[in-house]
Amino acid sequence: VHEHDLDKMLRELAAYRPDLVLSERPAPPSAKDCFSHEIAMSDVTFFGTEELAAKYGPGFPESLDQAPLFLPTENLALRRALDQYFQTNGWKPKVLGEFEDLALSLAFALTGQGMFASASLIESELRRQTRLVPVGRVPSVQEHFFAITVPRKRAHPVLEKLLERGQKELAKV
Repeated sequence: VHEHDLDKMLRELAAYRPDLVLSERPAPPSAKDCFSHEIAMSDVTFFGTEELAAKYGPGFPESLDQAPLFLPTENLALRRALDQYFQTNGWKPKVLGEFEDLALSLAFALTGQGMFASASLIESELRRQTRLVPVGRVPSVQEHFFAITVPRKRAHPVLEKLLERGQKELAKV
């Protein structure tokens, strides 16, 4: 598993180095031999400690104005969507940190200093593995997940299962 910018990963994919690229956005039209398969879509939830949920949950989402947040970096689609959401509502959250990696956002949120936003579909897993709870859900902000592939003589069986499951889940939405 490697994390790089999408353009670099698509060049690697075209050279058949990885079997697929997971991304928050589809491959651009310039990536002619790439196929983008949407495998998941979710609205967004803000997560934090129980103390933060007690403080910011009752007035949510208006409570996001001046709220302490750990946000994705500006190059990520979720950040752009959140910035637009904040701007539309006239809110200016207090940005404590910016992260490309969800796990780092989660780790910093565990300190109790601020909240972070992520796909609502991870809620049950977060509750199971951490002491973080949902503070509030934002149905109007969507996060999408894509598996990007190139034609191969034989598809990897795990990839086939992933794509099949993703299509079934999206059909439920």
